[in-house]
Amino acid sequence: MIKMISSDLYTQLIDTLSPDKIEVYLECSGWVKYKEVEYVLSLWSNSKQDKQFTILLPLDKESADFEIKIEELVLILSRFEERSKIDILKSLGNTSVIAQENNREIIDIKIEFKEVDKHYIPAKSIYILSKISTKLLS
Repeated sequence: MIKMISSDLYTQLIDTLSPDKIEVYLECSGWVKYKEVEYVLSLWSNSKQDKQFTILLPLDKESADFEIKIEELVLILSRFEERSKIDILKSLGNTSVIAQENNREIIDIKIEFKEVDKHYIPAKSIYILSKISTKLLS
């Protein structure tokens, strides 16, 4: 059974997490995504001292068991990295530090399309977005 961290800090840290931030953290920390069920979950693996570790990353923050799955993910990372769960949660919420350590940059862009299905973006919108992004980044 997973021991839950019961503190205001834990709740605040969990609230700041998003699957995207966690994915960046995992990629920068050497984890390899080996399977994804679109919009539901992704599976990641890493090994240490001949032991294989597997993480299930929930992709839908609105899922009823999102917090439980994140707690399990944090527990696995805590054991893998030999750090406290609170330290892991802080790192997951601050991926820019991890990116800097790996000589990468992270740019957070939030785009809201009106009258578009949650899981669908028209090709024309993507094209326009890519043109604008290219101009901004060059």
